[in-house]
Amino acid sequence: MALAAGVTRAEFLREFDSLYEVLIAASRRANAAMFEEAADLDPSEPPRERLFAVLMRRFETAASSRPALKVLMRAAPFDPLLGAVMLRNLALFARHALEAAGIGAHGLIGLARVKGLASLVLAPVIRVWLDDATPDLARTMAALDQALRRYERLAGRLDPAICPPRPATSDAADAADSGASASSTR
Repeated sequence: MALAAGVTRAEFLREFDSLYEVLIAASRRANAAMFEEAADLDPSEPPRERLFAVLMRRFETAASSRPALKVLMRAAPFDPLLGAVMLRNLALFARHALEAAGIGAHGLIGLARVKGLASLVLAPVIRVWLDDATPDLARTMAALDQALRRYERLAGRLDPAICPPRPATSDAADAADSGASASSTR
């Protein structure tokens, strides 16, 4: 694989001991890009919008690694260690994305958020991203938007950090008040 990447085996071994370390290094670089994006986020934005921004930044950063990741994804079923490294990276990707978006990712609730984001959002969107040939990643953006909406509907019912409760509208408050006053006059 080193030769396919245009480096000699000696050059490769000066930087990495294995292909797994290359995968981990690429993942670290892309995760760091999410935190760079997070520095520009408005904390008053909805959680879904913040997640969308950091996730798209990571996909954009990792775009140059896409051909190699395609090869690795095809090889993972035949290499249990590679599969384990990829699953580890997926979990870290999810955890770092939540943290970059200002959503807690620790403890039992954090673990549920990480697992949910990894399985309901990242896994399906990565498949789209791997084959997205559009220069602006339009297919990836659309898939991410759809997956985050689905995740928000599912997780939001249980987790206010993903989908904060919406304040009651004045119409709903008026209806509640008029219903209460009508029942108290009976």
